Amino acid sequence: MIQSTSTSNRAQDGAEVASRPSHDVDALDWLRREFPFPDYFTVGLDAHRSLAEIVLDRVPRGGRVLDIGCGPCDKTAVLSRLGYRCTAIDDFRDPWHREGDHLDRIRRFARHAGVDLVEGDGQSLPFPPATFDGVVLCDIIEHLHSSPRGLLGAAIGLLRDGGTLIVTVPNALNLRKRIDVLRGRTNYPPYRQFFASGDTWRGHVREYAWDDLVQLGTYLGLSEPTVLGRHHMTSVLPSWSRGIYRLATAPLEGVRDTLVLCGRKPAGWILPPVTGA
Repeated sequence: MIQSTSTSNRAQDGAEVASRPSHDVDALDWLRREFPFPDYFTVGLDAHRSLAEIVLDRVPRGGRVLDIGCGPCDKTAVLSRLGYRCTAIDDFRDPWHREGDHLDRIRRFARHAGVDLVEGDGQSLPFPPATFDGVVLCDIIEHLHSSPRGLLGAAIGLLRDGGTLIVTVPNALNLRKRIDVLRGRTNYPPYRQFFASGDTWRGHVREYAWDDLVQLGTYLGLSEPTVLGRHHMTSVLPSWSRGIYRLATAPLEGVRDTLVLCGRKPAGWILPPVTGA
């Protein structure tokens, strides 16, 4: 179980002590109870649980974490409840963010969760260098219409030496998509979404496979780059098939539905130049 804690402890790199809830609270149960959009979690909370476990394993408790492309701050809120000092940024240009009072509800929820929310311009990350112990981008770079080099290079620049970059992406070659392609179905988002998008497509542009993330970690100059396979979307499968799916993918992380790149910023890091084509 992922739980917040009632005690305060100092991050290993000397980060300031973070405030803690006054009693132990299951962070995911808190999210279910307090999140202002009850119908939002159509695919469950596997992604939130997975991200929390990865951050807890790689970022000292009480450290500063930046969530780039935070959306309604649902994942950021879980990390905040676990004792991290969280900042979140998004341009909030997705149509859903602008429906009714959604943006106001997101702002209120961020304050309630103890998240410092920044409404960005989608072009820059307005933070001083070497500010954060961890930077996360959850299902963001597959939406980019150009190389992620600039965005991820800027994100790494915001990390302290030894800080951790965590990037999650949908797996372009997961087992479910492979089966869909064999059945003559698309491995892209539903075509109706693209058709109805008008002049601005905010959906997936380039999804990633395992080897893409291996290369990406190298191109970014990360120390100890690691690629993980995780299950974030099994709830989209018929209930009878989920156990079979997990069993079939257990020995093969590369065909799970989500991939995660983790790596540390080495001392003296500079973004490596582009070589070759």
